[in-house]
Amino acid sequence: MESMPNWLPQLGNALLLLLAAFVAYRLTLWVFRRVIRRIAARTASTWDDRIIQHNVLARLARAVPAVVLYYGIGPALELTPAEMVALGEDRLRELIRPCGLAPSKARNIVALSHQLLEEQGF
Repeated sequence: MESMPNWLPQLGNALLLLLAAFVAYRLTLWVFRRVIRRIAARTASTWDDRIIQHNVLARLARAVPAVVLYYGIGPALELTPAEMVALGEDRLRELIRPCGLAPSKARNIVALSHQLLEEQGF
């Protein structure tokens, strides 16, 4: 019997991370649409009605998957801070370019990885 490819578990973890991001988005959207609207309907002020009218909360909910992916990609791909530092800023920039703002994200990820290595000993 042939052994499983070493990238298959990482692919599974990445798919689970995408599922978690989707569920977080839908849950946040549900909370914003149901709970916040009920609270806003009970208040006398009009500013909260305008926020709901202009879909500000729905737009804010779109940031939730990005946060889940940003903080979950390292553990999902089983990358330690030492491996992130070893990748280097240039290689990391190439890998995360599709999600946008790659130069600043790569710089911040490498800096955080350095900080984790120095302070926490990861």
